[in-house]
Amino acid sequence: MNTEMKMNTAGFTLLELLIALALGLIVLTAVLGVFNSSTLSYNVQEDVAAMQQDVRVSKMFVERDIRMAGAGLAGYPLVGSLTADDLQPFVVENNLGENNSDRITISYVIPTPDECGDPPPSTTLPSCSSLPDLIVSDDMPENSAQARIVQTTPVSSWDDGCYCEGVEYPSPAFGFEFLIETPPGTPPEDRTADIAILTQVQANNNNMIQNRPIRINGIRIPNVIVNEYPAGSIIRFFSLQPLLRVQYFVNEDNILMRKEDVFENQAWTDNAPQPIAEHIEDLQFAFGLDTDDDGEINADGWRWSDAEGHFEGDGDLSDDDKSLVRTVRISVLGRTNQDREELGPEIRPALEDHAASEDPDYFRRRLSQTMVELRNIEILMNAN
Repeated sequence: MNTEMKMNTAGFTLLELLIALALGLIVLTAVLGVFNSSTLSYNVQEDVAAMQQDVRVSKMFVERDIRMAGAGLAGYPLVGSLTADDLQPFVVENNLGENNSDRITISYVIPTPDECGDPPPSTTLPSCSSLPDLIVSDDMPENSAQARIVQTTPVSSWDDGCYCEGVEYPSPAFGFEFLIETPPGTPPEDRTADIAILTQVQANNNNMIQNRPIRINGIRIPNVIVNEYPAGSIIRFFSLQPLLRVQYFVNEDNILMRKEDVFENQAWTDNAPQPIAEHIEDLQFAFGLDTDDDGEINADGWRWSDAEGHFEGDGDLSDDDKSLVRTVRISVLGRTNQDREELGPEIRPALEDHAASEDPDYFRRRLSQTMVELRNIEILMNAN
C-alpha cells in the first residue's frame, strides 16, 4: 500500500525577507536617531547645568565679600607696612582680567569676639582688649619717656594689668605693646601710628604712663616716641583684628580665581590664588553713587553702567567717587565648556562697558546679576 508523503511548504520567500529587513533598518535608524538626539540633549543639559551651578557659586562668593567691603576699617591703624591705600574698601581694575573682565580687590576686618582670647587658668586680670582708649595730653616734652593722659580718660583702669593670648601682664612692670596713633579726624595722608612698650602705669602720679627703654629677650628696645605725637592722640592696647584683602579675577582658562591675603605680624601674606568656579567668561561691576546725599542712587550716578546713558567716560571710578558708592551691581556671565553647533549660533551679549561680540559662536551662556548695598562704606565714611 502506497502512502502519500506531504512536504511542509510553509516559510518566507526571499522578497519577504528583504522587505522585513528594510523595515527593520528603518525602525533601527529611527531609534538610533532618537537615541543620538537624546544623548546630545543630555550632554548639552549637563554642560549647561554645570555652567549654571558655577555661575551661582561665583555670584555667592563675590557677593559675600563685597557685602563686607569696608567693615572695620574705620580707625584701623597704619602700622607696619600698611598704607592708606591698603585701607580702601575696594579697588577695581577695569578690563584687566581675561576676556576684558574686571578685577576687584576688597578689604575688610574679620570681627573677633575677643582679640585676646580665653584667659589663662586662675587669672584675676581683665582682658587687655577691654582696656579703654587713653588720650594724650599736651604738657610733656618730646624727649620724655612719660606721657600724661587727659583727666577725662584716667589711666586707673590700666593700673592692675591685664592678660592677652594666654600671657599675663601684671602691675607695676607691664611690658606689653601698646599703639599710639594721631588724633581722630586726621586726614588720611597725615595719619601715623607707632607701637611702644608700656613699662609702668602711674595712676596716682599725675595720671601718666611710662614707656622707658626695656630689654626683651636680651634686646634693648628704645621707646621715647609717645610725646612726639600731638595732643589728642589715642593710646590703646595693641592687638589687631585680622585684616583681610580678597581679590577676584577671571583667568585665561575661564576660571574665577580668588586670592586671599591677611595682614599679620605687621605685613601682608602673599598667598596663591585659588580656583572658585569654572565656566566663567566675564565678571563686571557697576557702581551706584549717591552724589547729593539724599539716600538715593542718582540717575546719573552710575559708573560702568549700560542703563540708557551707557557708561560715563572710560568707566573709571575715581577716588572721590568711592566715598559716594552705595550700591554695587555684580554681573557674572557663564559659558558652556564646549561649543554646540547642533543648537545654532549665538552672540555674546553686551555687559556694562564690555561690548557685545561681533561674531556669533555656538556656546551657550547664562547671566546672573545681583545688587548689593554697601552699608559698611557709609558707616566708614561717617566715622572718618
